[in-house]
Amino acid sequence: MDMNFTKNIFDALKSKYLSDIDLAKVNLSILYSQAVGIGEHSDIVLEADKWITIVANAEEKLAVLEKSMPLTDTRHSEFEEVD
Repeated sequence: MDMNFTKNIFDALKSKYLSDIDLAKVNLSILYSQAVGIGEHSDIVLEADKWITIVANAEEKLAVLEKSMPLTDTRHSEFEEVD
């Protein structure tokens, strides 16, 4: 598999996980600061737990990605073409 292709997958996944974290943190911030004004979420604790779970999952996936798929590691030699 082409190393650029592998890097593109890595970059896309990393961007997705970081974006998921940012989105969840914004929603948590809104919940914490304006919980009274959010009428459709009657269970604020449950809603906050949902966003914290999203942060935890994304952080765990990001850690696994960076640990198991480092682009500078020799473990990716199987992606290099053999002459």
